[in-house]
Amino acid sequence: MVYKTIAPYLQTNDKTMQKKSYRILEEICGSSSEASQKFVEDNLPELQQILVNTLSSSVSSSKAPRLRCLTHLVKRLPEEPTDFAEAIVGEIILCTKEVAIKARQAAFILLVELGNMVIRCSDKTKEECLQDYIQLVSTGLIQSPTMVSATIVALTRLLYEYKDSLPSSLVGELIDSICILLKSRNRDIVKAALGFVKVLIAVLRDVSLAQHLQKLIDSMVTWNNDSKHHFRFKVKQLFGRLMKKFGYDVIYKMVPENYHKMMKNTQKIQERNKKRKAVKEAVKTSEDDDVEETTESKAKLESIEDLLKDTDSEGEDEEEEKPKKRNRVARKQKSAAWLQEDADEEPLDFLDPGVSKRVLATKPNAADADKTKSGVKHDFKMAADGRFIITEGEDEETGKEKGKKRKVSAGIDDLDELMEEPAPAKSSRKRKLEEEDSDDDMPNKYKAGGSGIHRPVKVARKPKDPGTEYRAKKAGGDMKRKDKPDPYAYLPLNFTQLNKRKKVKSAGQWKNIVGAAKKGASIGRKMNAQKRKGRK
Repeated sequence: MVYKTIAPYLQTNDKTMQKKSYRILEEICGSSSEASQKFVEDNLPELQQILVNTLSSSVSSSKAPRLRCLTHLVKRLPEEPTDFAEAIVGEIILCTKEVAIKARQAAFILLVELGNMVIRCSDKTKEECLQDYIQLVSTGLIQSPTMVSATIVALTRLLYEYKDSLPSSLVGELIDSICILLKSRNRDIVKAALGFVKVLIAVLRDVSLAQHLQKLIDSMVTWNNDSKHHFRFKVKQLFGRLMKKFGYDVIYKMVPENYHKMMKNTQKIQERNKKRKAVKEAVKTSEDDDVEETTESKAKLESIEDLLKDTDSEGEDEEEEKPKKRNRVARKQKSAAWLQEDADEEPLDFLDPGVSKRVLATKPNAADADKTKSGVKHDFKMAADGRFIITEGEDEETGKEKGKKRKVSAGIDDLDELMEEPAPAKSSRKRKLEEEDSDDDMPNKYKAGGSGIHRPVKVARKPKDPGTEYRAKKAGGDMKRKDKPDPYAYLPLNFTQLNKRKKVKSAGQWKNIVGAAKKGASIGRKMNAQKRKGRK
């Protein structure tokens, strides 16, 4: 009943309903109850058919539950369904490049389960089954760039899973294909191929890898210029792994001369890291009692997630050479926080909405309790209401005697000031003029000189408007000046007037200028005619 209800929604365009339907189908296929298991066994062909038919209509958000449904079905298949495997292997390969991490994880799990199903249901040997399965997956290497990069990622996962069961001839064929793909101009393909080489170095034995060592090194040093610059740190990390596996001298002889500098730098970094690691282990072993167990423990193989994680700056020199002091200081600053709490107040209530105001990023100091909010100390007295009490003192040379007299006469002076009648307030304009006069009476003895704030500063002159020197002082218009050109209106040329969008605006400006010139010329002609008539 539930299956019949959700079956139509597996092909719907509603993303939310489709995802929920796949979730329900996943619970049915993966349930441990007898009713669910019996339903899956009885309707296994129908479930396979509906999942194959809904491939084209499945959206990205429902990929993870869909792949988990396929995983449950693959585990229950009694025989090797070649058609079903060929129908879903393309979707599995593409899902290894999905954005959602759950979809990628489900694709990797299903890829391995499909390989186990091929081995379980076939009468051939394990090596022959794996060879057939990897050849099926490798068909994606001749398709689009996205499919090629996803196929390389899928082959990398299969190499890590079946590293001990793959025949050497098959591994050699895969290495040959990867060496060709490393010269591709597509960055996604090169990035996936470098991930394959990284896993290959990690999982393959020294004897097996030594046969293909020169071929791998040649493919990693003959790059396209764009890819060579973009993946230089990843290549350096791969050479570092090869140096750990085969030694510095072996790798140094195999690489070209232009890579020798990088080899030397990588060796220095590795030696430095070894020394640091030895110091840390010495400190740990001195503190622990089980020294023999720690020294004899074997290094575990890295997980596939660690080997395939997408970090472009994983092998950069800057990260390895940076001291860790900055990180420690950052951690201390990040974790350091103080609560402001006074002794007179009640205990701090963390449920109070305003408690966040009491959290401080810097440690409060009890010695600075008398500071103001600005953090400046003062020696002024304060009244009970918080106001400052400031008294005008005399020169310090008067000494203690004048200080005592000042205290005695302070009350009398204040009383006299209160008894005096207030003088009439002067207007602001009159006060300003008096201040200017007083400033002029006192000569300024300071002269600029030296450097810094005492340097002589030139006052910038304001640029004059063009044509002001021709302007008449009493009459309107312009006048001719001696030893200067005639006062014509010179218009500066501006490159913005060549802009087609501002063509109408510039044309209007020129039209106004021409019109004004014509008007002025006509007025001048009339005035000249009147002068001539007057002379006659």
